[in-house]
Amino acid sequence: ELEVCLRKCGIMWENRLFPAEGIIDNPIKDIILAYINENFDNGKKVLYYKAIYNDLSEVFVYCFNLTEAMMLKPYLEYVCNPEEYYFFQEYMAKEKNVFVDHSSEIEEFLLSVGKPLSYEEIYAGLSHVSKEVIYSEIKTNHNIILNEKEHYYHFDLFEFSSEDANQITQFINDEIA
Repeated sequence: ELEVCLRKCGIMWENRLFPAEGIIDNPIKDIILAYINENFDNGKKVLYYKAIYNDLSEVFVYCFNLTEAMMLKPYLEYVCNPEEYYFFQEYMAKEKNVFVDHSSEIEEFLLSVGKPLSYEEIYAGLSHVSKEVIYSEIKTNHNIILNEKEHYYHFDLFEFSSEDANQITQFINDEIA
């Protein structure tokens, strides 16, 4: 009973109870909630806790009790309207049955960068998605092409003119001859 009552008074994280205001004060809370609302208003289906943490890193500098990105989940569950959001393991959403399409997210990221990237660059740019998911998607997605050892780009970035085709054809014919 005591634990149930204590959970109403704050946030449990790693078997410790924190008062919500002790983690993030009200002015910063308002910035976070505005960020969340703006992103959902702009069409995002999900917001990853790691992405929130990374995007607002300069805001969190003085939040000494906020020790890692995943601590945002219990905090947001505590401060947000429970009828407005759904909280999942790695992200929050406005819809209960939201579908996360990692393949499209990775493709959109590669297209937006416009050049081949290494695994580490992709991991850094999509830090909210686990490395295992990124690795699996890169290996199985036919639109993501290996450029050189462990550097990938999106197929739509590949520019290939008829002149290029003629040069390649000539090179192959020369080698065969």
